Amino acid sequence: MEDFEHLDFYTLLGLTRTATADEIKRAYRQQISRYHPDRFVTAAPAEQVYASARAQRINEAYRVLGDFNARSAYNRQLTSSAARVEMPPASPPARPTSARSAAPRESDRVAGLYAQAQAEIAAGNDAAAAATLRQLQGLNPFYRDSSSMLEQVEARLQAAAAQPVAHRSGVSRRVLIVGGVGGAILAGLAALGLSRRGPAGSAEATPAPTEVVGIIVTTVGTPAPASSTPVPAPVASATVQAEASATTLPSAVPTASPTNAPSATPQPSPTLEPAEQGVVVLADTFSPGSGWAQVANTGWSVGYTDGAYQITADEGVGNIWSYRTSPVGADLTLGVDVEVSGGVAGLLLRYIDGDSYLAFTIDPSAQRIFLDEKNGGRLRTVLDATGSAIRTAPDAINRLVARLSGPRIELFVNDQPVGTIDLADFAAADRYGLVAAGRGNRAVAIFRNLQIRQL
Repeated sequence: MEDFEHLDFYTLLGLTRTATADEIKRAYRQQISRYHPDRFVTAAPAEQVYASARAQRINEAYRVLGDFNARSAYNRQLTSSAARVEMPPASPPARPTSARSAAPRESDRVAGLYAQAQAEIAAGNDAAAAATLRQLQGLNPFYRDSSSMLEQVEARLQAAAAQPVAHRSGVSRRVLIVGGVGGAILAGLAALGLSRRGPAGSAEATPAPTEVVGIIVTTVGTPAPASSTPVPAPVASATVQAEASATTLPSAVPTASPTNAPSATPQPSPTLEPAEQGVVVLADTFSPGSGWAQVANTGWSVGYTDGAYQITADEGVGNIWSYRTSPVGADLTLGVDVEVSGGVAGLLLRYIDGDSYLAFTIDPSAQRIFLDEKNGGRLRTVLDATGSAIRTAPDAINRLVARLSGPRIELFVNDQPVGTIDLADFAAADRYGLVAAGRGNRAVAIFRNLQIRQL
């Protein structure tokens, strides 16, 4: 029996029996983000089994405690016989005992890394502490409170990295952040997804008119090298206005007065604002090892391919995604090139967990644009529209851009605005990603040239 299987659902989630619905939801999100199996894709097989089993148990706890009738029945069971609701059949096999009794040398190394990280945190060296804790997590992701320590350190590094940009005072400077920031880098399978379709931190710099390049280390893998040259914002092409010239018609009769054709009054053509503006803070070319998940399972896969990132999804498996944490917080402009066949694909926005996220996708074959909201497990389509801006030729590449500012979501396809939505009841989470789902066929989505810009 695993060390968590004797716990009742309240204890498993760290709750009291008087917990409110909001407290249950917060506790569930905290626990599932810590033990989600996709967070352990590089861990030892035994640890993957453990994480999978615990995540199933956490999901079952939330299913029961999140439903009033099921919770009432469960409380009666606890009171009458201290019984607990069993997990669904086909529990994962127990982890081999040998994997949990590491050799003394490895155990000593883990303890040493933990002590080293504590000393580095005490000395204020969060960058070194983050690197040490990642080493420790690679050896034993369940060692004491190392997971929460790493989350706290990465949060401080992220805040430190964003501070120079947030406090600049009119001085021209650029910050280029390469790679990803902190947090788990996961591939997610939403079994209840859409049925329709499927840092190294640095001290604050003195303002100067020079370019500052910061490299932020990812949780998984090593950031891909990137040019220190800032990526310029797209410039709108000049609008050419045609003007009709006045034409004098010749007179066949000498006594007739010449007649001038009326001149067309030139009208100003509307100039569209570029969808992507501002300083590029992350330019991701999806180089192998840059931190995105690389996993394959029955009916779906995520991983690198020829200088791009690919997601495949059979029809019926739901949404397949891979997500990261934004280096600049929740408000940003996010853009990526998308090539998709057999389904829909696009951007994952405001990701909290499998029950709360936004999916901005396109279906080139049907020339349709979608924005789906899943909020607390409830799914609704916010936008379903024809997209004349979508390129539909085979192997066509479309650029999707989302501008996120508080509750406002502005969506663009190939620099054309396709929708502006205010979602005041949706949390402004700082996670983003890529998503695809099969529709009638197996979806194959290729993503290239992802950029994040400051608003």
